[in-house]
Amino acid sequence: MLGDKNYKIYLAKYDCIFSKIVQFVLELCKVKQSKIIWKDEIETCDFPYLEDSRRSLTVSGLCSVLRYIIKCSDDEEKKKLLSHKGNCLKAPSEVSAWTRYCEIELPTVVSGVDDKQIIRFENHLSTPVSLSNGRFEGLSADPELENCLECRKNFAGDHLFTDGPKMTLADLILFINFSLINKERLETFRLIRNWYRRVLQVPCIIQTSFSLGLTTHDFSCACSCEKTKFFETNSISIRENVKPPQSFSISQLSSSESRAEKHFNTIKTVNKEYDPLDWDTIPLPLHPSVPDKRKLRKKQQLDYIIGCVNSFVEPGQVIVDMCAGSGHLGLVLANLRPDCTIIVVESKEESIERCYNIREKLGLNNLKIYFSQLSHIRMKFDFGVALHACGSASDSVIEKCLEMAASLVLVPCCYGSIRRTHNVTYPRSKLFNELEYENYLAICRIADQHSSNKERSKRSSDLIDTDRLKYVEECGYSTCFLSQLPEDSSPKNNLLICLK
Repeated sequence: MLGDKNYKIYLAKYDCIFSKIVQFVLELCKVKQSKIIWKDEIETCDFPYLEDSRRSLTVSGLCSVLRYIIKCSDDEEKKKLLSHKGNCLKAPSEVSAWTRYCEIELPTVVSGVDDKQIIRFENHLSTPVSLSNGRFEGLSADPELENCLECRKNFAGDHLFTDGPKMTLADLILFINFSLINKERLETFRLIRNWYRRVLQVPCIIQTSFSLGLTTHDFSCACSCEKTKFFETNSISIRENVKPPQSFSISQLSSSESRAEKHFNTIKTVNKEYDPLDWDTIPLPLHPSVPDKRKLRKKQQLDYIIGCVNSFVEPGQVIVDMCAGSGHLGLVLANLRPDCTIIVVESKEESIERCYNIREKLGLNNLKIYFSQLSHIRMKFDFGVALHACGSASDSVIEKCLEMAASLVLVPCCYGSIRRTHNVTYPRSKLFNELEYENYLAICRIADQHSSNKERSKRSSDLIDTDRLKYVEECGYSTCFLSQLPEDSSPKNNLLICLK
């Protein structure tokens, strides 16, 4: 995704860490055309965020902003900071442990006294690194690393940098964080000291640090012969180690689960039909870009959720399509509701690019695009919509609408991938609070087993969505539980309405 270098970057006056990191990358990439705007208060997104006015695009979140700056750079060498395949820190913090570590966890160390996050990085550096042939092919073209086989011999098994033998964006972010930590706190960590010295040896790092007034640490006198000390805390891992029981059925519910199922009927369930859209009048680029055998079902899904949204939304309101993917829902809404402002929020670069191209082609000026994690969004809106928000993303959608006192129409998806995150825990409601987390995950897994037992799968998904709606009711909303029609449009056909 290539944008205009004449963008505006909004930084917080009070945020020393993120502001320094953004300024460091701007200076390193020699981006002079951008304009930094310092703000006292959050308006639309968490800091830092970037506005590309030429593309009417807003980018939010530290890693996304830095990636955008680097991709817009004219320096091809700096683009290598995004790693061999360009995926460094590409995934959002909800699913990537490294993005979460760089954006959320490590920055707490600078102002705090707990060294747990420092220890985690030291432990990470002590573990062997596995490099694919493709990544060694990238190294072999480097004039400083002439022989690919020699690269493998020298680097396989050693963390010279965060992700192997080449410095990446993650190293830059961590380097600045560690530069802001008192040197004495790092003296104990031999591998971090060695890593830090290697980063300083990379061309332009010292010069960029000096030009920005960033004081770096001198570990040249530290003893290099001491043994590595392994600390008893978790290394940086991708997934939490919680597995649902292997043998589990709804008939084996514990007393707390039985109590939850007993209250299922307290949710208002409705079967309601909505008039289908006239797809012949809708521009062809807005038709679902899915294989032909799925197009009819995708149109039926859009028919139903848009019919539902239109029955509640009033002219002039702001609608946010969350976890929007390529914008199938938001783009059609923008076309059908020119009297409303539609905001598409998505964290995948490729999906945002498709949405942007269609908006430009059709001139949908009432549609705004936010390349951002949902958690970074702070603007006020009236109505949230989400079609097939995967797993825990459905609960992040609910949380954002509760935060902004907005109504919501949600079609959940992928119950089996539900996991607690740094901002969402399970069970959701007080009604389900006696249910053990592992058994809750088992119900989620059953909810995704459509082919083996459709009835049991449906009952399980209904229980999970009952928990969600009860939680929203506890927050002062009125709710309604619908099944999308026709029922064969999708095995995931629960539709949740939450009205403020």
